[in-house]
Amino acid sequence: MTADLAQVMPAAGGYDGAFVDAGDDHFAFTLANDASVRLELLGQGGCPENTRLALVSQGQDIVVSDNAESGLCSLLVATLEAGDYRAIISGSMGQAIGGYALDYRQGAAGNVCGDGVVGDAEACDDANLISGDGCDDLCTLETFALIRGQEQRQSAIAQGALDTFTFESDGPSQLELDLIADEENCADTAGIIIRLLANRADADNDLILETIGDGNSCPSLSVDVEAGTHLVEIRPIPGQRLDAYTFNYQLARPLAVDGQSGGSFVAGGSDLYRIDVQLPGPYRLSTRSEMGCPGDTRLTVYSDDFQDELVSADGGGLGLCAATNELFVPGQYWLEIEGDGEAVDDYLVQFESQSLCGNNVIDPGEECDDGGRINGDGCTALCRLE
Repeated sequence: MTADLAQVMPAAGGYDGAFVDAGDDHFAFTLANDASVRLELLGQGGCPENTRLALVSQGQDIVVSDNAESGLCSLLVATLEAGDYRAIISGSMGQAIGGYALDYRQGAAGNVCGDGVVGDAEACDDANLISGDGCDDLCTLETFALIRGQEQRQSAIAQGALDTFTFESDGPSQLELDLIADEENCADTAGIIIRLLANRADADNDLILETIGDGNSCPSLSVDVEAGTHLVEIRPIPGQRLDAYTFNYQLARPLAVDGQSGGSFVAGGSDLYRIDVQLPGPYRLSTRSEMGCPGDTRLTVYSDDFQDELVSADGGGLGLCAATNELFVPGQYWLEIEGDGEAVDDYLVQFESQSLCGNNVIDPGEECDDGGRINGDGCTALCRLE
């Protein structure tokens, strides 16, 4: 295609093209006012070959891009005065390009999505037009839901962007967050900020706590949170980026012996509880609801370090609810409640002691049993020697 056959781009959008060996394509556009322009070459699964993109005015190259910013594609951003311009696309080695798409964006000077500068009309700008990385192709923030009691996420944050996560707490809970850079490197997290906010539907989000990486230790948060929806923001300080990081999240509620708690979770989600057993003996774990069974639930008990699965029950209770009777020794445990990939609404979980103390038989977990449950007679009300 020659300059006389330039394709006119009357508005921002996508334009297709292809050319043979030693060929090129020309695209013409006019700016009525000073503006920022972003041009990027795209292809299915990336560009088929390395490309060269030149922005030309009055026959002179203004900006040239011949790099691997997006696969082997070219990308350029420029702030231009009002006037006539031409984008010329060719193979960097003069080779044919069998097919490509030219993405053309423009906006007020310094305010075009994808230029890496957060403009007045943008919530973020990470210098790309890729959705799913925290800042979408319209430069609005993306929020990722944390739906399990314990999760690990991997991501990256470009300059001018941030990652936002949301989670729901059904009751007072303990929140643990920590962030490490690629290959467990804390030095790369210097200047990375973690912010915890309460999400208010009727007001601005309230800052609860924030921390910033100092390069010696990785940034982390440990805090009690109330019931409600909360936001977690991870952002570099201005001018900084984070090429790769791992984000660990844990939200757990306490579950007392002979007590109960409850909640709900979406499809694929789970809830996490912390159990503190003081006395050895038989205990019963079960799920239910006020009206019977809320749905298919599964109980899993893990060791204190979360390395060993100690108990698993899928069924055994009313309907599709889970229940199990187990012997516990003193210690701390984790309990995870999940559905069979489906949402579970308004469940209750109970952790009940099944001690037979007082039956005049020394049962497992008892040190003594004198047939009574009175302290001061040598055998306590919990069947422990005095």
